[in-house]
Amino acid sequence: MSIIQALLDMGAVVVLLIIIFILGLIFRLRAKDAFKSGLTIGIGFIGINLVIGMMVSNLGVATQKISENFNLNLTTMDVGWPVEAAMSFATPLVVWIFILAIGINFVMLAFNLTDVMNVDLWNFWHFIFTGSLVYYSTGSFTLAMLASAIAIIIVLKLADWGAPIISKYFGMEGVTFAHMETINWLPIGYAINRAIDFIPVLKDIRIELKEKDNTSSFMAVFGDPAIMGLILGILIGMLAGYHWQAVFLLGINLAAVLFLMPKMTKLLMEGLIPLSEAAQKFMSGRFPGRKVYIGLDGAIAIGDPVIMSVGVMMVPISLLLAVILPGNTMLPFADIGIIPILLTWAIIPAKGNIFRALVSSIIIMSLMLFIASSLAPLLTRVAGEVGFHIPDGTGSISSLDGGAHILSYLLWKILGIFY
Repeated sequence: MSIIQALLDMGAVVVLLIIIFILGLIFRLRAKDAFKSGLTIGIGFIGINLVIGMMVSNLGVATQKISENFNLNLTTMDVGWPVEAAMSFATPLVVWIFILAIGINFVMLAFNLTDVMNVDLWNFWHFIFTGSLVYYSTGSFTLAMLASAIAIIIVLKLADWGAPIISKYFGMEGVTFAHMETINWLPIGYAINRAIDFIPVLKDIRIELKEKDNTSSFMAVFGDPAIMGLILGILIGMLAGYHWQAVFLLGINLAAVLFLMPKMTKLLMEGLIPLSEAAQKFMSGRFPGRKVYIGLDGAIAIGDPVIMSVGVMMVPISLLLAVILPGNTMLPFADIGIIPILLTWAIIPAKGNIFRALVSSIIIMSLMLFIASSLAPLLTRVAGEVGFHIPDGTGSISSLDGGAHILSYLLWKILGIFY
């Protein structure tokens, strides 16, 4: 145990490298390829932390200035999903939940309880995140593992539900989304869409994109992370009351943040590709002659023009919601670029109807902001306990992505009752 603790004390990057290396060997990767996967992921992980530091140092003060200038209670900084992923991988639950997730998936496949083989190993951090909420609020390892196990099972069943929908909507055979922060909104998205069917006038409104195969030049420009970061940075700087030089500098810095973050994330994904392919081959060989859907990251939905268009429209709407919603304490920023992904299952049930997709997206975004604000005190404490430095003057931290974890939030609330 002392050796394991010593490795954990070396930090999340070293622990992650070792985990990836061991999993690679289990899935029959060559030792060289397994180590290269772990190293590549580690490099991306370090890069993300560097970008996060740049973002926090630039956005933290500006967010507080805005709150002071407009007498807002937006004291929570949206630090983005990479921070929560990094925090999750820095907890002592990592190894156990990786084993749990793979084991539950294998058992459910063996007993025909699911047709999904989840090879999206990077996003196992969602299950670790779920367990971490329970672990750091109750101190119970058992309850933390129970929360993660329930989340794993529910996500697999939701992925089963979503598989034929994804096949029909995207024309992608044999794949599904086993991505908690998106798939956990599937039943809510369909419930909202169904509710609209019973509302006079609203049920008859239908607005569609004229050109479904191409996003407009407006969307192409404002969907660019760097341009979005520049514009948002300038707007935030102006709202913060900065001098024009500081406004422009903030815009450039935040453009760099939103431009570099996907690059670092891409490194992580590149490192996981050999491992995911090996895992797919390993599992498929043990279930021959059966239709097994491959569980992937929900980010692949971003290629759909309706999802991208509604997602971009929701950026300014999300900022407005953050200001007017009672009880919200967070100004969205770092996760603004993934709003289209987070709202995937608010949009798919609308079947191309932009109006319905927007109504559903506004409702779900409001819930995300509420959850993100509710989680902020705990996430701030966890960040400190796992070694993340939070600069002086920062009120609290959370993220829009954290708010997207409605399943994690509900499990945290429910299991907290029993402790």
